[in-house]
Amino acid sequence: MNNPLKFTDKSGEFIFAVLGAVLYGAIVGAAVSAVVYTASALITGNWSWSAFGTSLLYGAIGGAISGGGGECCRILTFLIGYY
Repeated sequence: MNNPLKFTDKSGEFIFAVLGAVLYGAIVGAAVSAVVYTASALITGNWSWSAFGTSLLYGAIGGAISGGGGECCRILTFLIGYY
């Protein structure tokens, strides 16, 4: 079970799957945070482009981390055989 050669990526597709998940997560995270910030700003009447940009940035970072981490875990569990 502890054979490092068993878990090599000969096709090179692992990195593209992870990068795709990171990009998709960042886009979804930014979109969700934009909607939430806009709704909150409309309700409170407190709009700021600076805060909107910060919300987009944090949403994109959070989405990228969760998307990339989820894809890495999915691929690793598939490679180990628990999928």
